[in-house]
Amino acid sequence: MTKRVRTILLVVVAFVLVAATPATACGPHRMKVGIEGQTVGFNPDPTAVAERCPDGFEWILQTAGTGYLKTAAYHGEVAFRGEHCSRWLTPPVDRALGQIGDGLMVLTTTDGDELWVAYEGYFKFKGDTATEWISRVKARYSVVGGTGTFEDAEGRGMMRVIDETNVTSGWLRGGLVLDR
Repeated sequence: MTKRVRTILLVVVAFVLVAATPATACGPHRMKVGIEGQTVGFNPDPTAVAERCPDGFEWILQTAGTGYLKTAAYHGEVAFRGEHCSRWLTPPVDRALGQIGDGLMVLTTTDGDELWVAYEGYFKFKGDTATEWISRVKARYSVVGGTGTFEDAEGRGMMRVIDETNVTSGWLRGGLVLDR
């Protein structure tokens, strides 16, 4: 290899390293979240629903639990709490379809930093609302900010959750941009 080729390669490598550093710090990263928890609140009160939810929704559902968050900025355990509005699109007789709106999930790291995730989507319900059921949720989410490490965070992706008679498990997958 000639001295000139070596010099060109070194300049190219240096340029790539300098250009990649800001892109890595501020650009989009993958975000993966796994959650396990339970339903901790069910509120069908029409007044509460009217104050919290868009027209046509029938109840507010709250969940909480723990999980694991994997991003370029944080890798570790989190606690989560979520709340969303729900309604039936078809009658809840053995099998039904429903809609989720105005959802907000807060993921809290062990250091106390929060990541705020807004979501909306649909669920397929099978079972009996009084005894046993399985509800499969498909939703789109948007990262709408946070605190600490996640201040001014943005991103979006997909969420899949299964609720088996008040036991919740699922995942979120998508992108995350941190303005740093």
